[in-house]
Amino acid sequence: MALGDSAAADLGGSVGDRVRVDWDDGGRDTYRVAAVYSRDSGFADALLPRASAARQAAAPLDDSVLVRTAPGADRAAVERELRALASDFPGARFGDGDPGNASGSGGAAGLFVLLLLTMINLFTAVSVVNTLSMARATRGLPPSRPMSPLVDVQ
Repeated sequence: MALGDSAAADLGGSVGDRVRVDWDDGGRDTYRVAAVYSRDSGFADALLPRASAARQAAAPLDDSVLVRTAPGADRAAVERELRALASDFPGARFGDGDPGNASGSGGAAGLFVLLLLTMINLFTAVSVVNTLSMARATRGLPPSRPMSPLVDVQ
C-alpha cells in the first residue's frame, strides 16, 4: 500500500513497515508500505492494491494512475518499466504530465457546466419574475363574489 504523509505520521509507519487495516465489515488485512507520498491533502490517506480495494468498494474508481519520478531519477527507465507493466492492461496510455499536452476536454467540460448553470439561473429568474408579477396583478382585482344564477327562481 502507499500512505500519504499525514497518514504515515499518524500510524508511525514508513516504507517497508507493515500496516494493519480493519474494515467496517469486521475483516482485517495487513499490508506492507511500498511508498509514502506528499500532497495527500484532498487526495487520499492511503492507496491499496486493486484487488483489496475492489472487495470493499461498490464502484471502484481506478481509471488512472499518476506517477511522479524522484528528482534525479532516470525518467526513461521508469517509463520503460511502466510500459512493460502496462502490456498486461490493454488501453493503457501514457502522458508526460506537461499541461501543454492536455486535451481540450477539460475546457469543454467547464464550458458545459457554465452553460448549464447559466440556463438554471435564467429559468429561476423567469420563474421568480412570473410569480411576483402574478401576485402583483391579483392585488388590483376586486374581491371575488359568488356568481349569481342566470335565472332567479321565486
